[in-house]
Amino acid sequence: MKDKTIVLWSGGVDSTGALYKILKEYDDDVVAHHIHYKNYQNRWEIEKIAVDTMTSWIRDNVRRFEYSESTFEIDLN
Repeated sequence: MKDKTIVLWSGGVDSTGALYKILKEYDDDVVAHHIHYKNYQNRWEIEKIAVDTMTSWIRDNVRRFEYSESTFEIDLN
């Protein structure tokens, strides 16, 4: 049985680099989890596009991994 590694993936440079390194250097089953943080800035929409694009690229060019996501909303109005 393989080990399972979960990576919290924001879609930024640091977490994407960590995901890439784990996929390249370890044989673990990997789950990348992204949280849509919906707030007044609405950055989540752009982050979702980036993560979707990178998910396909990494799966095609590095190796397969599981992907999951959840949503956290905060309303400061």
